[in-house]
Amino acid sequence: MKTTSRALFLSVLFSAFLTACGGGGGSTSAPPAPVVTSPPPSSGGGSSGGEEPVERGPLETDLELNHRLIAAASADTSQPGFQLFMSPHVNPILALGSYVYVTNTPNGTVDVLDADTRVVVQQIDVGLEPMSLAAKPDSSELWVSNHVSDSVNVIDTAPDSPLLHTVVSVIDHLDLPAGETVFDEPAGIAFASNEKAYVALSQTNHVAVIDATTYEVTKLLHVPAQDPRAIAVVGDKLLVLPFESNNQTQLSGCTADGIDGDVCTFDAIEHVFNNNNVLSLNYTADIVRNTDLPDRDLIVYSTENEQRLQSVNHLGTLLYGLSVDASGVAYIAQTDARNAANGRAGSQQHGLAELENRPFFNQITRVDCSGPDGCLPQTRRYELEPRPPTHPAAGRALATPYDLVVLPEGDALLGIAAASDTVFRMDTASGDIQGRLAVGATPRGIALRGSDEAWIYNASDSSVSVVSLSNGSLDLQATIALEDPTPSEIAAGRHLFESAKASSTGTFSCASCHIDGNTDQLLWVLDTPICDVPGCTQIQPRLTMPMRGLRDTAPYHWDGVMGDPHGGNNTANINGSVEPDCESGVALDCSLVLVDRTLGSTMCGVGECEDGPSGRAGKLTDEERLSLALFNLSVAFPPPPERPETNRLTPSAFQGMLQFHIEKDCGNCHRMPFLVSTNTPGTGMDAPTWRGAYDRWMILPQGRLNISDLLRILSIPDHFPEQDIWRVAGSSEQIWRMVLEGSTGHTGSLGSQIGMTPGTALSASELEKLATLLSAADAGTVALRASLLKPETGELQQLRYENGLFRGIESGETFSDQQLVELTEMGELQALITAHPPANVSALHPQPGIWPESPIARQAATLNVAELDDANRLEMRGRHIYPGARIFVEGELVDGSVNCISGELPNCVGEQIEVVLSEPPDRGGFFQLQLQNPLGKFTNDSFYFSEQVEPSLREGSILASRGDLVDCGLPSSSWEFTEFNGSARCERSNRTIIADINTASQQEPWRVQVFHRVPIYKDRTYTACFSARSSLDKRIYTYLDRGADVYQLLGATQKVASNVTSDWQTFSQTWTVDRTDITSRLAFDLAETPGTVELADITLVEGDSCL
Repeated sequence: MKTTSRALFLSVLFSAFLTACGGGGGSTSAPPAPVVTSPPPSSGGGSSGGEEPVERGPLETDLELNHRLIAAASADTSQPGFQLFMSPHVNPILALGSYVYVTNTPNGTVDVLDADTRVVVQQIDVGLEPMSLAAKPDSSELWVSNHVSDSVNVIDTAPDSPLLHTVVSVIDHLDLPAGETVFDEPAGIAFASNEKAYVALSQTNHVAVIDATTYEVTKLLHVPAQDPRAIAVVGDKLLVLPFESNNQTQLSGCTADGIDGDVCTFDAIEHVFNNNNVLSLNYTADIVRNTDLPDRDLIVYSTENEQRLQSVNHLGTLLYGLSVDASGVAYIAQTDARNAANGRAGSQQHGLAELENRPFFNQITRVDCSGPDGCLPQTRRYELEPRPPTHPAAGRALATPYDLVVLPEGDALLGIAAASDTVFRMDTASGDIQGRLAVGATPRGIALRGSDEAWIYNASDSSVSVVSLSNGSLDLQATIALEDPTPSEIAAGRHLFESAKASSTGTFSCASCHIDGNTDQLLWVLDTPICDVPGCTQIQPRLTMPMRGLRDTAPYHWDGVMGDPHGGNNTANINGSVEPDCESGVALDCSLVLVDRTLGSTMCGVGECEDGPSGRAGKLTDEERLSLALFNLSVAFPPPPERPETNRLTPSAFQGMLQFHIEKDCGNCHRMPFLVSTNTPGTGMDAPTWRGAYDRWMILPQGRLNISDLLRILSIPDHFPEQDIWRVAGSSEQIWRMVLEGSTGHTGSLGSQIGMTPGTALSASELEKLATLLSAADAGTVALRASLLKPETGELQQLRYENGLFRGIESGETFSDQQLVELTEMGELQALITAHPPANVSALHPQPGIWPESPIARQAATLNVAELDDANRLEMRGRHIYPGARIFVEGELVDGSVNCISGELPNCVGEQIEVVLSEPPDRGGFFQLQLQNPLGKFTNDSFYFSEQVEPSLREGSILASRGDLVDCGLPSSSWEFTEFNGSARCERSNRTIIADINTASQQEPWRVQVFHRVPIYKDRTYTACFSARSSLDKRIYTYLDRGADVYQLLGATQKVASNVTSDWQTFSQTWTVDRTDITSRLAFDLAETPGTVELADITLVEGDSCL
């Protein structure tokens, strides 16, 4: 039976989103191998048309990596692991007095360099992924933002302080005002005075206002734009630079009365709301600039009262760095996207060639903010390269300007081009480039020391370059290596990802669009295949997809044409079936296909793309391609912003997971473990992941929802709040909680910190947090490290937590947690405790996955929920599960075992595993389930069902949707319709469901049907109550069944008929069922005879009477 989702346009969008993202299929012939680390002799790109994949030679399975993790089951639980999270940088290096301070991001330290000897003299332990620094105006403190720890650490820098170069305070969510709970991904820091500081909270689009004496957050400023990062104070003004500032581009749709053939070429109501036109058939789809969309680039606030004063618009698209000179003139390092330059794919048949291998302009923009009334709207852009069709000479591009600093004289600035590994000097009057110098890999921060020396932080090779500025020239004086736990093969791949050497013109890199592994939130016309059904007349614009979490989500891209280990259909072969273009079970093979295809298309000049050193189209050698492919697989999602530190989902998030996979049809396409699928019938498109949705405000393959007229109709604010956007795509409040809390491989305690200041007692909240961290460390889900200082003696120790005690790594001195608390209160100790990943977490190890019985990535109409049998055994599927994997139920470690049903971990036949619990649960119902590899990463969140103990009686209506239908048609509702012989819709104003039957079917009355998914438990009585009327006297049928693909009746041998007339009547039907069915439905068959049927006040209760 085919079903189409709710009739109201909001719900049509939900269905459209799921189908637009869809496509799936899987293979159980061989489980996936871990990554490989030896390069193949050759590698070739795949094909969207089903040709045989190019022979690559043998790809070795990295058995050493397998053995390393298996052997690590007995590793030291106190040793920390490592995960690269690709955090951005904002002012990561700073000169203060005789020292230069730099955020050593992968190492979790602020490194202190002696500016004269150019030697690292101290590493200050801070949180995970430090990425921004700012000094207090009196130079007594250095503040650092820890992007993954979600904290700001305050470092004492007063030269005569006994606490010099130690963290004296931790600012995090515990310091927020009442009612606020999220202090997520702090970025840039700026001081208004010694008493007031500002910190950009990039992910939540806020700026925290902080009392710099008490370290309490006094208020949060809302930023009406996306991803504020760099900030600065100019006099009494706070300048906030939203990184994803937008450039007013959208798909060329509008309401019908606005079609002009230019900015608007199609009726968005018809093709987005009314029809599920996921392939954009039979209309012209261009990328256009719509001036109705906002383009807020520099937002100005008062530092006196934090009122928003103005926005300076139309500066650039991706705004990286901000520097202000002594007079108050601001300079911005930016790229400006050219996605509209070749956007007329429908009206003018544009393709990749018209982009001219120049997707971005690399620029510096000047904004005068020196006056008392704010910033002047007149701005100046400095082009760092000639505009096409002229391209920069080889080696002369300045790709991705990331940071900059104005020289003291004010007549020039120094900038860094991150993708060109270059520092350059620019004349601020003429814009002329006066000099350039190659530095380390991916420079991301620059600091002046005096007027004749610059220090530059290089992110990809963790180094600092010291550059002399004497006599107006740029000379490299020294390169200082920093300690870096990043595996060498990952570091090499990251540099290639960040480097413009992969592009023909040298003006952009992979990271130009996939910034920090995420997305630029833009539509592009690239080398997308034209679909092969009637109505396909053009290359379709496509939204940039995130690189995060790429592993185990193949094939890649919306169209399923790159790196496909499954085979089947795709958008180039919608009704056909093509062979896989990479080897099933060898993730690196599929990633290499992606690399080869991208280097030969997007990264290469059309018509000028020559074979490179690999013998294939595009730049890079075989070894470099392998490194890039391996890096792509290692890019991880950051920890979710609101996962509880206990690692147990909140009731709302857990209910959202059940909604997503059982009560709604979201999980039919967005399949566990990683919420993707492939081989969608009728479209060939792939379903992208919902992971990380909280950080993606542009959605659907063509961005069909992010159209100005539609946003206005939906009353969505014009700064594109992610929750509002995704609500229209099907997210209820509970599902959004699932998104905010869903596992990306780590416990919720990862990165958490406790600061202990001499003479200060921990608060009740801090003590509770400390207890949670200790429990997590005892369970092996984090490794605790502590920095400890004895102020009286100046003795500094590094401690590790093991066996219930903090032990000095060198001294062996031990402290219980109670001793640390008491000695700190007495003024005898200062300490900082940070939760690191456990020992076997590595960028080379993928996140393991578990999911209900089904081949990975294959779409289905139902979910085969794992049910605990009488032997406390669950059968499911698992990938990257290693011997000794541990079981977590409701966030708690429980005894049990994990094994293959056939074969040996991690290589189970068909990826089929069994999870056996030592003890049965003490209640019935659904349970959150995760596995953790030994001292390694966690799986995704999954769930199982148990009725060894009878589940509690559910009170009230057990339907997830409201009985009064006030939410019908909204994402919070789960009513669905089958509409073969008519149509159905929700009328919320009348609180009814209305079905119009155009063609009767006595044999198949289900051809117009209203239904709701709901789990049904055995040996219980259920009563459905509803009101109904019809335009013509007729019979309708009400029943419980087993749901999609089965449709077997529950609790009855035949459907129960109700005689409906033109008057409202109330009906009830009662059944006693003899089996449990998680995927069952309450259904109404309406098409036996013609007419219009109205339903209202629908409830289903456990019992024999209505509410």
